[in-house]
Amino acid sequence: MKDLLLASGAALIHGLLALFTLDPFGWPLGYLSFLPLLFLLHQFQRRPLWLFWSGLCCGLAYALIVTGWLLGTLVRFMEYSYLESLLDLLVYAIIYFLKYPVFLLLGSVAYKLRWLRPRWLWLALVAVGSEWSMPSLFKSHWGIAVDPYTLQTAELIGIYGLTFLLVCFSYFLFRMARMLLKARTGVWQSLKRDSFWKHAWPVPLLFASALCYGVFRKERLETHQLKLDTISVAVLQPNTRPSWLRSRERLSPEDLTELFYRTIPALAQEAAAQKPDLMVLPEGAIPYFSTENNPYTNDPAYPLYAPVFEQLVLGLVRDHNVDLLFNEDTRDPVRMGNRTAVKAFNAATFLDRRGKRSTYRKQALLPGEELPVLRYMELLDLQFVGNRFERLHRYWPGNSATVFTTTHPAKRTDADPKTYRDWTQLSPTELRLDLAERKALDYALIMPLICSEDLETLLPRQFFVQQRPQAMINLTQDGWYGDTFEPHQHAHYARIRAIETRRALVRATNSGISAAYGLTGELLPAFYGPLKSSVYTKSVQVFHVPLNPGSPTFYMRYGMLWYGCAWLVLLALILSAMRRRKRRLASQSESNR
Repeated sequence: MKDLLLASGAALIHGLLALFTLDPFGWPLGYLSFLPLLFLLHQFQRRPLWLFWSGLCCGLAYALIVTGWLLGTLVRFMEYSYLESLLDLLVYAIIYFLKYPVFLLLGSVAYKLRWLRPRWLWLALVAVGSEWSMPSLFKSHWGIAVDPYTLQTAELIGIYGLTFLLVCFSYFLFRMARMLLKARTGVWQSLKRDSFWKHAWPVPLLFASALCYGVFRKERLETHQLKLDTISVAVLQPNTRPSWLRSRERLSPEDLTELFYRTIPALAQEAAAQKPDLMVLPEGAIPYFSTENNPYTNDPAYPLYAPVFEQLVLGLVRDHNVDLLFNEDTRDPVRMGNRTAVKAFNAATFLDRRGKRSTYRKQALLPGEELPVLRYMELLDLQFVGNRFERLHRYWPGNSATVFTTTHPAKRTDADPKTYRDWTQLSPTELRLDLAERKALDYALIMPLICSEDLETLLPRQFFVQQRPQAMINLTQDGWYGDTFEPHQHAHYARIRAIETRRALVRATNSGISAAYGLTGELLPAFYGPLKSSVYTKSVQVFHVPLNPGSPTFYMRYGMLWYGCAWLVLLALILSAMRRRKRRLASQSESNR
C-alpha cells in the first residue's frame, strides 16, 4: 500500500508541476517537474513491475491533468458518453505516454550495471530515446520546461536536446538534494566525501555553458531582428464554429451564408485598412469545402467544390490587392500499388495577387484526420475496415514540402485606380481574368504548417532541402477543445519551432490563440489588433513579420546528429572505465604475488 501511494503521489505531483509549467500559467518549475520521475526510479530501481506501473501512473496523471480537455472534445464531436470518453482517455494515456514506463525501465539499467557510468548521461540519453521512439499524439516533450535562455540552444539540438539538458540538470539537483538530506556531519564535508562529483562535474559546466550561450544568442538575435526586412501579415480570426462531418455539429446553410457574405468580408475590409501584404484565413475558417474545380471535388456522392468559396478568395485578392493564404480540402488520386484511389487532403492554398495558386498538403495527420493502421490496411486493399471508421480516417497525408512565394505590386500605389464590380456578381473565371492583368514581383518565401504540424520538430527540415524559407505561417483550428488550456498549451509548444529554425512564426487560428513569434521565440508586437487574440472571439491582427534569409540552423541541417555523438561519448567513457578497472585489477593481482 505504501508503494502504491508513493507511485500515485509522485505521478500526481509530476502532472501538476507539468501543468503549471505550461501556459497560461508559465511558472518557472521546469527543472522540478522531472524530479518525481527520478524519485520513482530511485525508489523502485530493482523492481521492474513497480517501475512499469509507476510509469503508467505518470502517463495517466499527465493525460488527465494536462490534456484532460480531450474529454469534452470526445463527448461533443465524437458523440461519446462521458464513460466512453474516459475509457478512451485511459487507452490514450497508455498508448501515447509509453515513454514514461520505458524511461523508468531503461533508466534502472544504470542502477544494476555499476560500470554504466556516468549515470546522468545514460538517463538523459534514455529519456531522449524514449521521447523519440515512443508514439505521442500532441508531442508533449519534457524539454519544453527549461528556462528561456537555455531554450535558445534549440537551434543546435532541437527540442530533444532540451530534454537532454533538462534530465541532466534535474538528476544533478536530485542527487544534491539527497546528499543534503543525508548529511549528518556537515554539508560541505558530505559534499566532499560523495563520489557523485567524480562523474557529475560536467553537468553544472554543461548547464552554465548552455545558459551563457542562450543569453548571448538571445541578445544578439533581438538586435539582428530589428534590421531585417519585414512582411505585413494580416490574420483574420472568424471564430467559425467547429464542424464535424456526419454529426450534429455541422454548419447550417444560414451559418455558411453569414460566413461567406458578411463575417469574412467584414474582417478582410478591416484588415485592408492597414495595407497588409498577405492575408491569412486559418484552418477551419471555411470547413470541408474546396476552391478546386475538378472531377474529383465535384463527385456527386460527396461534393467538395463550392463556387462561392472560390469567388470569395478571388474577390478578396482582387479587391484588396493582397496575397491570400487559406485552408481548404482537396481531393486527388493516390497510387496504391497496382491501383489508384481518390483521397481527400487537408491543404493550405496560397493565392497571389496575380491569381497564381500553389498548394501544400498536410503531412503529419492526427487521429480524427487519419488512423495510420487503417491507411496501411487500405494499401493492402482491406478497405472494409477503413469504411467502418470513416469519421476517424478522412484524410490522406501529403508527401511534399511546398514553400510559397509572396509578392509585392510592381508599382506601389495607395489604391488601385480601377473600379471593379462586386465579386458576388462575377464568376470565378471572370475574377481570374481581372487578376491576370496584375503585375507583381516575387518577394518572400513562406513555410506553411497546418494545425499540429507546428509541434513536429523534424518536419520543418524538409522545407530547407531545396529552398530557404524566410518565415513560417501556421494555420490552426483549436476550437475543438473549448475554452480550456489547450489553445494556450499549443501556442506554448509551437514557439519552439521559431527557435529551432530561427524563422518568425505566425499562428493564425480560427478561434484563438493567434499570435506571432520572433526569432527568439518571444511574442512580436502587433501593428494592429491584440498581441494575442482571445479564445472564441472574432479579431483582426496585423504583424510586421521579420524575414530571415540566413542559412539554416545547425539543427535544421543535421537534425539529431548530436544524439549519435552523445552515444559515442558514453561508449568511449564506458570503455575507458573498463580499461582502467582491468589495469587496476591486474596491478592488484601482481602486488598480491
